[in-house]
Amino acid sequence: MKKIYLFALTFLFALAAVHSSDYPEIFLSGDATSTIDFNFKDDSFTQIGFGGDIDFSLMFSDSFGANVTVGFALPVIKAYEDYNLFSSDYDRWYQVNTLIGPIFAPIKTKRQMLSLVPAFAFSYEENSFEVIEKAASRRAYSERKDVYTNSDVKVGIGGKISYDFFFKNGMFITSGLEAAYYFYHWTTAEDKFEFTRYLPYTFYRATTTSESNKENCSTLSFKPFIGLGYRFKH
Repeated sequence: MKKIYLFALTFLFALAAVHSSDYPEIFLSGDATSTIDFNFKDDSFTQIGFGGDIDFSLMFSDSFGANVTVGFALPVIKAYEDYNLFSSDYDRWYQVNTLIGPIFAPIKTKRQMLSLVPAFAFSYEENSFEVIEKAASRRAYSERKDVYTNSDVKVGIGGKISYDFFFKNGMFITSGLEAAYYFYHWTTAEDKFEFTRYLPYTFYRATTTSESNKENCSTLSFKPFIGLGYRFKH
């Protein structure tokens, strides 16, 4: 996965440098987001969450540049056909996603910019919960803890459309929509078992078992956003 990120970034900024005729403008913004994911394969579900993005753009001309967006989301509900899962069902549940691609600005003036970003899309999601069982008697005290963790890495293609309104001091308001279609994923289910007995002597045992799977998937993700940013201009 690191090699894919490195190749995409190197290719993107090399392409942007070719089109550079002046010092680049830098755009940096923080956005509030909501996420809606639709799964069309296997266990069909819809997932809803909320989070934020950090958006970084380099404009090497008035109409062309490079963009990287990194987002963090906390899912709230995963609605299946027969039952629902909520964030309260887990001790930890989060999602990280990234868009990397060139940025095109068909409209760009001193006060506004409309931009389009076709991109590679990457997503990582993890949830986990603990089950603790305790037992005590006059001669012994023991504790058993199971930590169940599920992680999912998805790759696909995506894009973003955004509208920025600039103020004279360099600040700007941004809003728009991100979308991604994920077609391949790696999933891992892990169970970490720990057993400790404290009396009459201390005994500890721990084991970890995991199962991994790689296969095609079909997940469509939408992310509307709104935020504030700053334009650094040479």
